[in-house]
Amino acid sequence: MLTQTEILNEIFTLPVSEQCEIVEKVSDNIGRKNGNAEKELSVEEKLAIVKRLGGSLKMKNPPMTREEEREIIYEHLSEKYK
Repeated sequence: MLTQTEILNEIFTLPVSEQCEIVEKVSDNIGRKNGNAEKELSVEEKLAIVKRLGGSLKMKNPPMTREEEREIIYEHLSEKYK
């Protein structure tokens, strides 16, 4: 049987693509053993998450309205072309 160091040295000699495959397989195996197999969320679960997060990123100042943007542009252009 190989030691952990021997296994790692053997893996390090492989191309990066094969190393990535090994990492993915080991990670999947660990997830299954821990009962943490990743599952796809349903639409209802995704919507529930979005609703819970709604408003969690409030800004100090709300974004400008289009009317406010137009006013700033108008003021800038009127100063520029006096």
